[in-house]
Amino acid sequence: MEIASLCILAYKRPEWLNECLDSIIKTIDYPCEIIVNCDGGDRDCYNLSNQYLSQDKISKLIVSNGKNRGVGRSFLNCISLCEGNYIFKIDTDLIFKEGWLSKSVFILKNYPVGAVGLFDYKNYDPNDNRFIIEKMLTSTVGVVNDFVSSVYGFTRKSLNAYPYSGDDDGYHQTLKQHGDLVITVPDLVHNRGFGIGKSVYLSGTMDKPYKTPTYSSPLIFPKIA
Repeated sequence: MEIASLCILAYKRPEWLNECLDSIIKTIDYPCEIIVNCDGGDRDCYNLSNQYLSQDKISKLIVSNGKNRGVGRSFLNCISLCEGNYIFKIDTDLIFKEGWLSKSVFILKNYPVGAVGLFDYKNYDPNDNRFIIEKMLTSTVGVVNDFVSSVYGFTRKSLNAYPYSGDDDGYHQTLKQHGDLVITVPDLVHNRGFGIGKSVYLSGTMDKPYKTPTYSSPLIFPKIA
């Protein structure tokens, strides 16, 4: 059976993580596993995630101790464990709406695209040309040249063909060289970390937010019965 792997990248803001996970659980409409990576030895996010794990609401929990290593390395940790045919990178600043997962998987199954991005169009910066729709695939799905998204998905086939190095969080930048990027026009997420005229980068390192160093293997906590 095909499944999706939902990779949640958490660093601080446990209240956001809680609302993000809650919205995902309520809107799941396709078989999936949920993996949470807690970065930087964040005890609050770990305690919250462990509660979800003990209640069988998430599938796997990764805790990376030490300093915050950023989005790229956290995502690589998740990819090393995920078993899905469709893989989604998810930041915790999102609240998901009904239909987001099944619609995203449908696009990945039926269109020759590199990655599917979901974006909160109500809060995007109109001066940012990365969100300009270049052509329509359907009445509700448009192709864009580039995008910044707190959630995007791609196929296991793409990952096998173009392995992710973990150097940064822009894997969709690799995939766009091999297929169109698409973004769904209907608002399927609400993004609290991005607004008109501003971009709040909550993960990553302050000196090089788009470049994250490698480090030793993550500490994986076993599930608590």
